Amino acid sequence: MIGSMTNSEWLANTAEGRIVDEQQRVIVQVTYALGRAMHEAGYSNADLARELGVDRSVVTKMLRGSQGLSLERLAYAFHVLGFSMHVSYGPSKARGTRRS
Repeated sequence: MIGSMTNSEWLANTAEGRIVDEQQRVIVQVTYALGRAMHEAGYSNADLARELGVDRSVVTKMLRGSQGLSLERLAYAFHVLGFSMHVSYGPSKARGTRRS
């Protein structure tokens, strides 16, 4: 709980919470897509790490969303797996985020 708010209330009702919520949503989407691409390509964490020239723990952390999620590294990982990474955007559900 944040003050008198629950975590979900804080995420929905504060500007800071909406930013954190959006960041987490993007991380979940990217890590899910990377995991699926690895599965479809038949790559283990160790296989992808070897191709990327990093320790297996780096790939594990990428899949957890805890570190190593630079756009450059992600694009390279998708390339190694035989896929292309795409970015799209749309209107935010958050209110009051538009600049005038």
